[in-house]
Amino acid sequence: KVYGSVDPVFTFTNNAGLESGDFTGALGRAAGETVDTYAYTLGDLSAGVNYQLQLAAEPGTFEITPKQLTISAPSITKSKVYDGNTTAAVTAGTLSGVEAGDVGNVEVSAAANYDTATVGTDKTITVVYTLSGSASGNYIKPVNDTAADGIITAQVVTITPDASQSKVYGSVDPVFTFTNNAGLESGDFTG
Repeated sequence: KVYGSVDPVFTFTNNAGLESGDFTGALGRAAGETVDTYAYTLGDLSAGVNYQLQLAAEPGTFEITPKQLTISAPSITKSKVYDGNTTAAVTAGTLSGVEAGDVGNVEVSAAANYDTATVGTDKTITVVYTLSGSASGNYIKPVNDTAADGIITAQVVTITPDASQSKVYGSVDPVFTFTNNAGLESGDFTG
């Protein structure tokens, strides 16, 4: 079953040729409701006093699988200023599908990844979701969202010439030095 849903009625076969109407009660399983596998038990299954029931040597296991979560209204910002990274901030949106007992124990975060870090248009942006919290192992993270036509605009860099530069009349201009507000190194500049 999927995490959070009700157990199905366990079906079975038997080696005595008995029909389903010959049995009362039902098979059971080991206790637990988190994602895992659980051993079957005879529960209160009976075929009357003429039959002694036992489980097969390898009865298999019952599995609880993770529940898929969904996100509604993610906030994907389609433009950012160049910063040399492919990542950008994104608001995850509203998480849906968390079981009532797990509220507060499952959180989602999101990161937007541009396909390239260079300035330009028509970027593909993929929003990748990550689950955290003590109950997050019972869930499958939301499916990644993709947006087209992302834009990376050029970063504005302010150049401040060094104020102490000078030359003596008739000499050659020095190489002008400067600082910048973006923390770029001298090797990042040409010209």
